[in-house]
Amino acid sequence: MFRASRTLLQESPLVQRKLLQLPAEQRLFEETMLRGRENVNLVRQLIRNRVHMGHRAFFSNRRMYQYIYGERNGMHVINLDKTVILMRRGMALIREMVANNCTVMWCAPNKDEIFRVVSPLAQQANAYLLRGKFVPGTLTDPVESRQAVRYGYKLPGCLFIMNTKDNARAVHEAALLSIPVVGIVDTDVNPDPVTYPIPGNDESPQAINLYANFAMQAMLEGKALRERRGGGSAGRSR
Repeated sequence: MFRASRTLLQESPLVQRKLLQLPAEQRLFEETMLRGRENVNLVRQLIRNRVHMGHRAFFSNRRMYQYIYGERNGMHVINLDKTVILMRRGMALIREMVANNCTVMWCAPNKDEIFRVVSPLAQQANAYLLRGKFVPGTLTDPVESRQAVRYGYKLPGCLFIMNTKDNARAVHEAALLSIPVVGIVDTDVNPDPVTYPIPGNDESPQAINLYANFAMQAMLEGKALRERRGGGSAGRSR
């Protein structure tokens, strides 16, 4: 689906000059159209939900330069071509985790407006939504782990983190336990510790809602796949 090919942007200097005169968001969309229409609708949806909006260039992490498309008014614009590819890869992992009867823990920004939107999506997906700051030891502390098992829950097979900068401890503990992390990485974040990084805005409520919807859909697809395979139901993690 993501075949590497030369674009009209590379082939035509005239097209290149015209595109450079456009605003960053429109230029990004036009270039995506030139690469193939299969991603156009998704990129349009990402732009509409402000996924492409990064932080001020001054605060950007060098490790994120590979995912940055350009700069506008001092703000970095995220390359949504790469977001689309990495989003699909991350959602495929979540889908397969659920299909294999593993639990998924969601970590979202600790904001009431976001929690009200994300919470029903997590419930529908049968995911455990961790609200508030990640408490050190939630995954690695033996006492916490035994308590989870006592109440009939189990450690997650995968973490879906919508703001990795504020949940660096969760990423670290997951790495210690070899638990894969699908995480949104904004332009001011080091993506290297994240197993499956997805470049995107980690502050916009619209963007967070979109990520949660994607994850919910992936989990529902995984559940359907598990049922077709004749598997049981995954327990929720706490």
